[in-house]
Amino acid sequence: MSKYYYDKHATYSLAPFHNHELQDIMALFLLNPALYSDYKTTRDKQGYFFSTFRSFADNYYHFSETKDLDLRIYFMSQAKERAGEANICGGSGRISNAAKKEFKSKYHGAETNRAEMIDYFQAKYRVAKDPSNRDVRLFLGVTEIWNKLDQAAEIIASSRWADVLSRSYSDETCTNPIPNGLEKHLIPHAIRNRVWQKHLNSKRTCVNSYFAKPRKDEEDEEEYAFSNESKSSPPLPATAKFLVTIPSGADDDW
Repeated sequence: MSKYYYDKHATYSLAPFHNHELQDIMALFLLNPALYSDYKTTRDKQGYFFSTFRSFADNYYHFSETKDLDLRIYFMSQAKERAGEANICGGSGRISNAAKKEFKSKYHGAETNRAEMIDYFQAKYRVAKDPSNRDVRLFLGVTEIWNKLDQAAEIIASSRWADVLSRSYSDETCTNPIPNGLEKHLIPHAIRNRVWQKHLNSKRTCVNSYFAKPRKDEEDEEEYAFSNESKSSPPLPATAKFLVTIPSGADDDW
């Protein structure tokens, strides 16, 4: 019996994963082909894709700290390993039989747990693969993006993630201009607090400057009022005398 439980009578949607901030981070990742340049030579393209993506995403998002199991499963390879496919103890290095046995046990235990997670996820969201073995998860709006990496730039350009670079910042020296549309989750953890604070300070400065400087319509109103006052109130002659009437009943200090 699986240790992963869910309400079998409830309906669960994949939509939250389609709009998650990790989709933004994936777009950043795919806009740098050097990060996944070996994809053409690897046999397990899905496993390679998620391994390299999550290594990049760790700079922006801590998978290990999230308590959302479904999110972790969605953004991982769901390709199950076939029996005998992995060369667990390959290589020419010396290793004892006991060590090999322990390593194999841990490896198979991890793979068994991963297979249970995949089964749980696919059953919960009712996305069990059809006979054609098609994966229905969406990444940047397309399915099986690991098979379309040579089209990554075009996929992003025609999607709602086309502006992702203008919403991100990764300059560790913090000398490059910070974009106005910056989003916090698109700043690497190493510089996030510093850059975000600088961004907020810049916004405050702009707001303060706006309110401190008289607006054009206010200047026009003041100029108009002064002009009319000058026209309706001609200057008094130098010999003019002022008559002040003290109200009756006022005390001496009035």
